[in-house]
Amino acid sequence: MRIRPMKYVIAKKASTHGVLAKVMAQTSIALCLYSGANGCFALSNSAKVPILLYHSASEHVANVNPCEYSRNASQALARDLETIHQQGYVVAPVPWIAEWIAGIRNGSTLPNRVVGITFDDGPDFDWFDSQSRCSYFTTTKSMRRILQEFKSKYPELFLDFPYAVSFVVGSPKAREVVGSHQYNVDLADDISISDSWWSEANHSRIIEIHNHSTDHDHPSIKQIIWDPALKLNIAVGGYGDSVWAGQGRFDRIDSEEESRLEVVNSAQYIYSKTGAWPKLFAYPFGQVSSYLQNVYFPNYEYEHHTLAAFCVGDQYATRNSSRFCIPRFTHGDDNWNSPNNLTEILIRAIDPNDSPSTSGNSSYNCTFGPAPTWPNPPCSTGTSSASAPAPIKLDILQIILPTLLEE
Repeated sequence: MRIRPMKYVIAKKASTHGVLAKVMAQTSIALCLYSGANGCFALSNSAKVPILLYHSASEHVANVNPCEYSRNASQALARDLETIHQQGYVVAPVPWIAEWIAGIRNGSTLPNRVVGITFDDGPDFDWFDSQSRCSYFTTTKSMRRILQEFKSKYPELFLDFPYAVSFVVGSPKAREVVGSHQYNVDLADDISISDSWWSEANHSRIIEIHNHSTDHDHPSIKQIIWDPALKLNIAVGGYGDSVWAGQGRFDRIDSEEESRLEVVNSAQYIYSKTGAWPKLFAYPFGQVSSYLQNVYFPNYEYEHHTLAAFCVGDQYATRNSSRFCIPRFTHGDDNWNSPNNLTEILIRAIDPNDSPSTSGNSSYNCTFGPAPTWPNPPCSTGTSSASAPAPIKLDILQIILPTLLEE
């Protein structure tokens, strides 16, 4: 008879315990779905949803203390996930929140307290660990690793929570320039902004790739540059005003041609790398182009296939938010530069009539896996509040089996 080493037995026992914890939690969720119990899904039509924005390259900005909470997105995210969990919130997929705002996702399919997490610019720090600037002998954990470790720490959380979005710049030439300390004087050193990880991310159930424009209209672009991958010149704003250097002013995009080059060409490139069309857009610098928000996005959906666009503004996303300017809170700015600030943001969002979420017992949407491809609506639609959950048809094995297979 083969005798297993004790460390193997212990490890196997721990692994089995983790699987059982997931299965038990997910079985409860499945039963909750079938029972139609109102306590499972409670995102009211009047809910205020904090959507958080991090820049994983913040540690590499010149002339800042890379060890401070407000300047180290990696350290901040790790701490913030614990705060979010302690306050009874669930980090739900941002596409689901966008669908709720757009009115094509029923509030009964979301937990009663949700937070969205987004990363802008798409540096490799979103996906790969890196040498820390805070301490020479340590590694800065990637945003992916932090999310993974959080999931491992709380196995009772459902598979798709937490689930973040990374908004990436399409043009390889723009990314090359923006990541170079030679051109981008805001950087303390060169950084990599590659597309090598996009496909893996899109299949990871951790981070999903979406659109942050072709070139960010970044001021690091000092002159006209031809990008053979996208078959256009950058900065794209030059097609409108003949100023080919990036101006750091995305609001200058004010024509159908410029909008198409910034949104569609970038989306096509992202699609070529990931196999999925990016249905979300984030305005560079958070600067909203009035033309994009009010003309291009609402009237050219057949061309850009964009469900929603995100700006900034330190406000909560609500069912009444503009679908093409959904506000976000920005890590490191005046309103959120400490853990206490985030706690205040979360507390202010709580509906006085809202019963506390059970920490860790996350509800689950009727669609399994990554968010459904828009414009096909999810299985429950409309604008009903949590008081009347739509009937949901779902095989319990769809929820439980992936956990067993995963292990």
